Amino acid sequence: MPTVPPFEEVVTRWVVPAHPLHETMTAERWLRRPRARVEVQITPWPNGEAEVTVRPRGRRLIAWSAARERRYFAAAHETATQIANTLSVA
Repeated sequence: MPTVPPFEEVVTRWVVPAHPLHETMTAERWLRRPRARVEVQITPWPNGEAEVTVRPRGRRLIAWSAARERRYFAAAHETATQIANTLSVA
């Protein structure tokens, strides 16, 4: 049976894209500070809206210190906001 992390550190933004999306897009990327691998997912919703989600990938999330977790959330929020802004203007 796969183990499930006790929490999921997800950041989400909602946006009305300039161009409608027809399918979910997923990519893995790296945040710079802190250096963390993340999954970025853009999911289309009705009425031309989309959900931008940033979530960490890796096995050692539970071992993050409070300071690293704060840096992760700051970087994840910035990344999600940048992607949402790009979708709304593109």
